[in-house]
Amino acid sequence: TSTPTKQPTTTPTKIPTRAALSPRAGTVSSISTSFVVQNTNPSTTANVSASFYDTTGALTGPINATIPPNRSATIDQRASGGLPGSPSTYQGAVVLSSNTQLASVANEYSGNVNTLGTGFRADSYTGISSADAATSVLMPQLLKNVFDSGQNATYNSLIAIQNTSASATAHVTLTLNNQTPPIGTFTHPGIQIPPNSSVLVDMQTESSISGASTFYGTGTIASDQPVAVVVNQNAGGVLTVYTGFTNANAATTIYAPQLLKNVYDSQQQLTWGSGIMVMTLNGSTASVTATYVNQQNGHTIVQTKTANPAATFDQRYDLTTETSFYGSVTLTSSTPIVALANMVTAYGANGVRASTYRALTTVQGTNTVFIPQILKNYADSGTGVTWGTGIAVRLLSGSSGTVQITYYNNQDNAVLTSPAQAISPSSPMVTFDQRFDTTLSGESVVYGSAVISSTVPVAATVNGVGAAGTPGDCATTYAGVNQ
Repeated sequence: TSTPTKQPTTTPTKIPTRAALSPRAGTVSSISTSFVVQNTNPSTTANVSASFYDTTGALTGPINATIPPNRSATIDQRASGGLPGSPSTYQGAVVLSSNTQLASVANEYSGNVNTLGTGFRADSYTGISSADAATSVLMPQLLKNVFDSGQNATYNSLIAIQNTSASATAHVTLTLNNQTPPIGTFTHPGIQIPPNSSVLVDMQTESSISGASTFYGTGTIASDQPVAVVVNQNAGGVLTVYTGFTNANAATTIYAPQLLKNVYDSQQQLTWGSGIMVMTLNGSTASVTATYVNQQNGHTIVQTKTANPAATFDQRYDLTTETSFYGSVTLTSSTPIVALANMVTAYGANGVRASTYRALTTVQGTNTVFIPQILKNYADSGTGVTWGTGIAVRLLSGSSGTVQITYYNNQDNAVLTSPAQAISPSSPMVTFDQRFDTTLSGESVVYGSAVISSTVPVAATVNGVGAAGTPGDCATTYAGVNQ
């Protein structure tokens, strides 16, 4: 019998996004976006329609794009034609529809490094498919006026909630659980979201916690319609973004493939650290054990904490036996959990950099992973940054196999496939760094997409970084799309 192939679908991919064209010069309060769409069908051209909905539910658009197999197209809200009618400012969400399956990534930028310098901010997140929208969403980390002394930055969260129903208003309740005084649970019922539209909840002005000068904790969203959720963690000169978790993302064993303590990157001239926020699935108390493996010296460090319903593992301060740490962690719990990993730098002459990724479960692994955006020596005039990317592939099975990547460069239409690399339980990570990959040695500039093919189930994260010496938070991370 033949292996069945995936069928084209017209189910839209939902991307909650804040889109503000022409940010106010000299400030870090405004954010602009661009999003990249990849056609994941290997043989059929995608006819993509992007419909925009503002926060009142009003529809504008669509913007249409034709995308060849495995390749990508960019719709940039900063540029002419990136928004219907090219308004000076815009805030809302977009719905992508196609005759083929899609993968997408949204990039958020705060201005230009030449204007903002160390005040520049950026991060990315993967578009949320309709299948991944849910009526219950978990947010492992929410912040209000939280100061990070290592970064010299004060963080606040902004929650974007998109109703993925095309016809029914969503009725949403937001529940917040503060882990710092005033410790307790706060509820905001009665949030209404028009079809396909989105609302924004700013933790600085959120009414249910108005009596709390600071908030460090978790949140849940309950809705009568499936919703897609994105959380922005904002600070002066730094931004991280993550997508909300659903019940399907929880497990009793999860993996964070890249963690750091006192790791100096000579190219970026910054020292990196990391921290993990764990949240239990049903708000229960759980014993969570972190088993670290330090690739630098082979050390294994085991630490157990109680999540009630959350716990923080901060490698910068928890790993007291390790002067430096570069490795991974396996988190095991007495009840299903989700977790968020933040990678951050100490404050330096170039400012602060940070990005975020979600911990992985074994069921998330597949043999094919789509990467909507790859970069090498790509000078983006909108941000003033020359960008490169690197991909970390993580084995999510107990078997050994091989992994390779095929690049699709939109700059010159080149298609280039790397040699296969071994991956195994004893060596579960493979990296493809587009800045240095010899497969791309003949390509001076790369702006395109990629497809990772593996003989065993894997997942991937994509890190974007600015060239050496670039000021500000020119560091991004998004998850590859498994199919």
